[in-house]
Amino acid sequence: MGRKTTAENLIIFLLTCRIKCDRMIIVAKELREQKEKNMNNYRAMTQGELRLLVKGSQWQHKNGAKYTVVGIANMHHANPDYPITILYVGRNGYLWAKTLDSFMEKMMPIQD
Repeated sequence: MGRKTTAENLIIFLLTCRIKCDRMIIVAKELREQKEKNMNNYRAMTQGELRLLVKGSQWQHKNGAKYTVVGIANMHHANPDYPITILYVGRNGYLWAKTLDSFMEKMMPIQD
């Protein structure tokens, strides 16, 4: 077992780079698939849930705080990099934004 030649070191380096590159491609593919899955989840929402999400509707967070929806962003965007986002304001005047799935997970509509 002698010292590795420059050519052997270069081959090892190139193989290592190739393995890292292949892994990066796999990770990018997994991220793209997850984004597509998220987009399909948005599309699968019932019309009833979407009907509740209108400007001016009142919602309550699981912690009891109350909010008013002031807008919905990216509603008509097909690119999963721009998820549907709910804009809402608290009683304290602070403006907040959550993706649709996160909003629906933590908020409940306030019935009049």
